[in-house]
Amino acid sequence: MLALPSGHTPGRLSTDNAVDACAQVEAGGVPVDLSRGRAGRSGVEQVLELHVPAGGSPDVEVVEVPGPERRQSCGDLKLKRTTRFEIRPTIGP
Repeated sequence: MLALPSGHTPGRLSTDNAVDACAQVEAGGVPVDLSRGRAGRSGVEQVLELHVPAGGSPDVEVVEVPGPERRQSCGDLKLKRTTRFEIRPTIGP
């Protein structure tokens, strides 16, 4: 699902959670536990945007790191590289 005009992309929707997720989006919210991010934003921006509403501190750095190889499509058995994003506390004044 792609919510317009916000660009939020809820995923892992089921008959048990789809109506509630859509209601949250319609009300201007984000179903954080089901969100796959926001279309048009970098991975780092998406992680930061979801981190704080999920209860995280805004004083963090998001670092892109190589993830494990895995299948990325039901129709393709080929293993492909993935990217992970790690949230690290910022150190400073």
